[in-house]
Amino acid sequence: MPLRFDNQVAVITGAGGGLGRAYALLFASRGAKVVVNDLGVTTHGEAGGKGGVRAADKVVAEIRRAGGEAVANYDSVEFGEKIIQTAIDAYGRVDILVNNAGILRDVSFAKMTAKDWDLIMLVHLKGAYSCTKAAWPYMQKQKYGRIVNAASGAGLYGNFGQANYSAAKLGLVGFSKTLAREGERRNINANAIAPLAGTRMTETVMPQEVVDALKPEYVAPLVAYLCHESCRESGEVFEVGAGWISKLRWQRTQGHMFSSPTFTADDVAANWAKITDFTGATYPTSLQESMELVMRRLEEFKTSGAPAAAPPAAAPPTGAPTTPSEKLFRVLEAWIKVGDNGQKLVQKVNASFHFDILTKKGGPIATSWTIDLKNPPGSISEGKSGSCDALFSMADADFVSVVTGKLNPQIAFMQGKMKVKGSMKAAMKFTPDLFPPMPNGLMEMDLNKAIQTYCGGAVPPAAPSARPPPAAAAAAGLSSAASQLKAAPLVSMMQTHMKTTAGKQLVNKVGYVYRFDVLPKKGAAAVSFTIDLKNAPGKIAEGAPEECDAHFTMVDEDFVSVVTGKLNPQIAFMQGKMKVKGSMKAAMKFTPDLFPAPSKL
Repeated sequence: MPLRFDNQVAVITGAGGGLGRAYALLFASRGAKVVVNDLGVTTHGEAGGKGGVRAADKVVAEIRRAGGEAVANYDSVEFGEKIIQTAIDAYGRVDILVNNAGILRDVSFAKMTAKDWDLIMLVHLKGAYSCTKAAWPYMQKQKYGRIVNAASGAGLYGNFGQANYSAAKLGLVGFSKTLAREGERRNINANAIAPLAGTRMTETVMPQEVVDALKPEYVAPLVAYLCHESCRESGEVFEVGAGWISKLRWQRTQGHMFSSPTFTADDVAANWAKITDFTGATYPTSLQESMELVMRRLEEFKTSGAPAAAPPAAAPPTGAPTTPSEKLFRVLEAWIKVGDNGQKLVQKVNASFHFDILTKKGGPIATSWTIDLKNPPGSISEGKSGSCDALFSMADADFVSVVTGKLNPQIAFMQGKMKVKGSMKAAMKFTPDLFPPMPNGLMEMDLNKAIQTYCGGAVPPAAPSARPPPAAAAAAGLSSAASQLKAAPLVSMMQTHMKTTAGKQLVNKVGYVYRFDVLPKKGAAAVSFTIDLKNAPGKIAEGAPEECDAHFTMVDEDFVSVVTGKLNPQIAFMQGKMKVKGSMKAAMKFTPDLFPAPSKL
């Protein structure tokens, strides 16, 4: 049976001629209601003259004469909300969006003006963003949408005189790939095409006989298929023209891994043949795949962060701290000496850290500190004492934000606010949750009161009982398949914790619903769990939720390792052991320290 689009609404930008017109006519002939958008300008984005019938009206008339349904829209794509509103007013929905509108400002880079650059970005990138942004809520609500963005071979390969156009078109590739990931759980597909067709725009760069041979009608069938409900392609790039269609993918060499992170330009030159050899090339399809090898290698680096310095004086200086970070170090220094706090951290972390605190980002070092969680009973002292496993460098204010929980350390690292040298594996062990949360107002107290307040309530939580017997898993309402998982006792303990006061407070703290698909082994059928930390009083149960904010998938053994703190969740993600769909913001809020750590598994 032919592919149909009955009862669907398609919005085509730049549909007054060329490719856009071909798309509009094809969708209408297959039953879609079409919004034909065209501003009616030249290929340079200038007014197309006065008088006569508008291009969009001509296409609408063609569709109606053939028995189809269509309405015209004459707005610029920078006002995408007006274009989408036309679809809503006329037909009440939008199912398909083809961001096709475009102009040219071809000129060599040496002669290119800011206006040449900005106008191309406005129409191609901002235009696609504006239209998609307006259509997105409707597609999310109806849990269906198909988006095609018009990229170009110039964007994929570059082309003389088109630096502005090439940059915008490749930008649409990244835009499409990200939309695909964010739209996946709502059945919204997004793809990019690099069409080669004879149109008003290409006739300026191609011989006329070639333009005549490359009909837009040879491109339209691919766009129609990508927009059909049966198509599962999303986040992909296709070249198309003259009856030929091809799918593209990224390819990279095996590369060369240097033995030390302190390699030189001479080392690069000496290994250039290996770096650029495509023998045995790989084809990464996601950010986590592209990062997997790098993250694995970072864990292997065991270089010391900085040379050892003389140990600090035995007695710490007295008087008021001179910086906020010094106050925090002094408070933590006092806390680690209480009871067996330090000893427990040594057993848990087994690493030593140096901190260089800067006056400001990129500024000079104001002071240095050592947090030794490797040598019993653990200690915190000013200065760099002994060797370290990892060295952190950050501005005073950023250190305070990280330790007080206002700034996620991974975000700080990605934003360049926190520099790390040495063992990344060790660095990942230093997290704010090693210490009790900072009480409100602590930074406003004088040092003695801050220490008294913090240490007075610093009682480490007691570890829960050891792994419950299989009967406990059954009592927790788990199926036979779920009870066989190594994760089953963890689920049972988490359910028990949710009934406590601390467990019920997680709803206020987190505010998201999670789905976990746990596979007994790689490739096996998954057992699904719901962890609802959004709707009071919270819930953990077997089965998938109707909707979730973040969706995790991992093998049983890896799930246990993450929850018990043996495997850092960021490392698991980068190594591909933990797949995540949905809101990354929500995913980042689900951390192992939300629940008490099991004492034994």
